[in-house]
Amino acid sequence: SKLKIGGRWIQLAPSKSRYTSEGSPTYRQFATIYSKHLGVQPEQVWYEWLDLSKLMTLLSKTKARFQVIFNGEVGAYPSQYPDSFVFMDLVYLGQA
Repeated sequence: SKLKIGGRWIQLAPSKSRYTSEGSPTYRQFATIYSKHLGVQPEQVWYEWLDLSKLMTLLSKTKARFQVIFNGEVGAYPSQYPDSFVFMDLVYLGQA
């Protein structure tokens, strides 16, 4: 199904700062770090950091237009592992 005009795109993803704090591992190594917390096998997950710029680049290939409502790094308090995510909230404005 397609997102309707005015619909929300909500994205929670590992942050780039978390990725770099782990030494910029390969995505497979990054998945291993997170899969330990999730209790699943590393080959069952794919973890890749994401920020607003990277998400908008991916979405631009569809010619979709979005308005950013919120973009920020969030984490657990007290800190838990893994504790740093980027939360993005976008509103779909239609095709370019």
